[in-house]
Order: sequence, then C-alpha cells, then structure tokens
Amino acid sequence: VQKAFDAAVASGEALDTDLDITAIYPQMAYTYSASAYSGSSVPDKEWQYGSASNFKTQYGTAEVWNQSPFTVSRTLKDMPAGKYTITTKAYYRSTNNNDNYNEYMGGGTDPKAFVFAGNVKAGIANVAEIAADNAEAFVSASQIEGVEAYVPSNQESAHAVFEDEAYTEKLQRSVSTVLAETGDLTFGVTADELQSDSWVVWYSFTLTYNVADDDALSEELQGAVEVLTEYVEANSESMNAWGSNEANTAVETAEAAIDGSTEEMTEAIKTVNAALAAAQANVAAYSTYLTTQDKFDTAINDFQEGASEQALEAYAEVADKMEGIDDMTTEEIEALTTEMNRVIGMMKIPAGYEEATEENPVDFTQVIENNSFETGDLTGWTRNDKATGDTGVKESGAEGTTYYVSNVDGTYLFNTWNGSALDDGYWVTQTIGYLPSGVYELSALLASDQGNVITLSAGNLATEFAMPTDKATALDTTITFTVQTEGESVEIKASSKTWFKADNFRLTYLGASVRITVSDITALIDEYLMEGSSVTITDVTNLIDKYLSQQ
Repeated sequence: VQKAFDAAVASGEALDTDLDITAIYPQMAYTYSASAYSGSSVPDKEWQYGSASNFKTQYGTAEVWNQSPFTVSRTLKDMPAGKYTITTKAYYRSTNNNDNYNEYMGGGTDPKAFVFAGNVKAGIANVAEIAADNAEAFVSASQIEGVEAYVPSNQESAHAVFEDEAYTEKLQRSVSTVLAETGDLTFGVTADELQSDSWVVWYSFTLTYNVADDDALSEELQGAVEVLTEYVEANSESMNAWGSNEANTAVETAEAAIDGSTEEMTEAIKTVNAALAAAQANVAAYSTYLTTQDKFDTAINDFQEGASEQALEAYAEVADKMEGIDDMTTEEIEALTTEMNRVIGMMKIPAGYEEATEENPVDFTQVIENNSFETGDLTGWTRNDKATGDTGVKESGAEGTTYYVSNVDGTYLFNTWNGSALDDGYWVTQTIGYLPSGVYELSALLASDQGNVITLSAGNLATEFAMPTDKATALDTTITFTVQTEGESVEIKASSKTWFKADNFRLTYLGASVRITVSDITALIDEYLMEGSSVTITDVTNLIDKYLSQQ
C-alpha cells in the first residue's frame, strides 16, 4: 500500500478510484475490548481527546457522553498534497433519549455532531434514524417513553449496529479535505451544541487518497474561508486592528478564487490556512498583551513611590509605544509585551536594595506575583497542563483533609496530582522579568509523601529535596543563586516526578557582590556541553579562576 501511495503521489495524475491507504496508519480502528478505557488509560494513544473528559473506548468504538463542546481527533504528519477522504460510521443523540427522539420526529433533523477532516465536516446521523419497533433489534436497547420505539443503549450495541451492513447507508459518513501542499492532516469527531445527557459514538475510520479535483478544492476553500471567518468573528475582541485587517483581506482574496482555476484555488487554500495560523498567533499575542497591560497599570499604581528613576523612565518610554498597539504586527506586539514585563519587574525592585549585604539582606518577595497563591488561583504562574487530575490552587483545609498543610502561609496552596505518571513530571513555574545582578536566596514550602523528592530551581540552578515528613507538614527549602547580568529574567520553579504541594515562595537579595559558587561552575559546564552552546571552555576557565580568587 505504501508503494502504491508513493507512486500515486509521484505521478501527480488523478486515479480512476480513490486509493485506500488506511493500512499505512496504525489506530485507524479502536482497540476491541470488553473493558472500558477512558482518559489516559485509552490504549489508542494517537487519538487526542483534549477537554473531552468523558471520552471512552470499548468494543472497538469510541464515545463522548454528556459533554459539549468537544473535539476528538488525530493528526497525520507531513502528508503529501492531495485529496483525502475520511469515512466512518457514527450516530448521536443531542440530549436524553426521549427528548432527542421527540425533537427529531418533530422536525429537528439538523445535525449537531460532525465528522471532520481539515476544514470540512459532515453531519452525523441522529440515533432516532435507526429506532426499531422491538428491543430485540439491538444487543441492549432503551425504549422511548410512550411509543414502541427502541434505540441502542451502549457501546456493545453500537458495535453490533456498525458491523451490520443494513445500517451502513444511514450511519456511514464520508468527508473529503484537500492539502494544497505537504502538511498535517487532522480528522475526527466534534460537537458544540449538545445538551445534558448527550451521547456521540463512532466506529473505525478509513482513509483514501487521490489527486485533488476542482470540486474538492472548491469545497475545501469554502470550508477554510468559513473557519477563518468564524474564528475572526469569535475572537474580534482578542485581536488588534492590524490582525483583523490581515485576516479579512485574506478572506476577500480567497472568496474571489472560489470556483476559479485549479491553480488559483490551490494557492487560495494555502493563503487562507496561513492566515488562520497568523490570526491564531495574533490572538495569542494580543491576549497576552492585554493581560500584561493590566499588570503594567497595577505596577505604576502600586510601586511608583519606591521605583527608581531608571524604572520610571523605562515605564514612560514603553507607555508611549503602547499608544500604537492597533497598528502593530504580531511580532511587534510580542516584543512590546516582553518590554512591558521587563518594566514591571523594574518597578517592583525595592527601594534601597543597593545597600543589601549578606548580613543585611533585602526582601525581594514582592517581585514574585501571587507568591503564596492567595488570589485563590494560578495568577502569575504556569503549571504542567498534562496534569489533568487534581491540579491547581486549593484551600489547605482542616487537619486530616486532602490539602491540609500545618505550616501553610495563609489559606491557599498549590497542589498537583495526576492519575498516571507524566513523562515530563509535575511542575509550577513563574518567570521574574527583571532582577539586578547579585546573590539571591529563593525559599519555598514544599510537601509530599515522606521520601518523595521535589526540586526547587532558579535559572540554571536546581536542588533536590527529599521530604523528611508526611504530606501534612511542608519542608521550608532554600537555594542560593546568582544573577550575573543586570536586568536578567529568571525562572523560578518547583518540580517533581511525583505529586506535591507548594506554597509561600520568597526571594531575598543578599547584595550586588556576585559570589561565585560551585553550582554556578557546574551550571556553566552543563551549558558548555550542550549542543550549539555559545559558551566556550575559556568562559568556564575564567569562572573557575574567579571562584578560586574568592576562597
């Protein structure tokens, strides 16, 4: 099959019939098992279920129950240009069986769940379409209240229905998408207008290839234009004027190419797909800018009195640049946001910090946003989104409860846990935008089961701490690190291969005299050994010489 696929792509000629290439790709069919698998236990790892927490596989079928919106999909990477057709069997109910049946019989036949490929989608059959007048028609059935009508009620029943060719005409759906150039092919099942007690269930997928014909190109282009238009409309408040104008111009150009020549439609699809990616990047950049703007305004209100002249001048300069935000490109917005974060950091530097020494340190904790999670959320922090279990900011609670820590600071703390291990572990992190050069101590309360190891890090320095007590008492940990360059940004982080709690991050400035430690040397050697590093052996030698001169 792979050889036939390669030959078809190389020829560039339309095939008499679409070439079935399903066998090339694993997990186009779900694992058949009487056992039910959900979440991270689903054996078919190619499938991404995103926020669909009620995604489950069983009997070779997949389902999402009582959840909307959702998208379950998989992506095939670096697929050659061409037309791809996805086919599956599926059905759905929009709410409970009774209301769904009555709504459908009353004329509510517009589909509310879809199979999709790329920018094109096709409505899935409503389960009411296959209702039978006897329960024996299905392995397991539910009766519609008040009528002699029965519908399949579980995944075992769904599997039997999908296997029965008598239902193929009603349940099978195909959707074709076009890749105008080599790229990723994403397909799956989606819904966004379902109600409580909804159910969407589907079977295995087949995939075919052919050269894109004009009809497929036109449909793909129209679908791409619709996706981009809907995205811009839905995110109008999260784009700047430049971003909106760029997207709207791409839509106008693409609409003019619909039903044009093969070459025109092909290029238009490329243009619209690129415009969608650009619009998404603009939304991300502008949304981050708006969030940072609030912090920027707060910084001048809260820290102006003690801010240095240098910080105030930098604030004024950046504030002037912000006046032109509507005309900025996405890249310019990102650069401006970086400058804003730097100024926010400068504004938070405590007055008189220059006088700090190891004997008379200065508390820098105010540069850490939401240092003890007392906002009740993760404001200022980022955590591993793969930890979909019990992860977030929690109230410590009473003794003996899940999140209790005897020496908690305030009411809240950070807790992270997942039902299964994560390859990249568990972590919570924050980047401090600006720190003067010098020596610092970072402290934090960390807790987990006795013996578990938690790492506290700042920049390139990381130190592991084995928990000496049970999870009800946090260990007060401290590491010492140096900032070599004035105005450097530093990431602070707590991480572990296992679950943990964290609270009350504190930062102390010990003075501008940069004391070189063995950890500094080790970190520089590690950086030197990294592929592509700009650090030279001379840099390492010089640091060692400075260290020896301090002894």
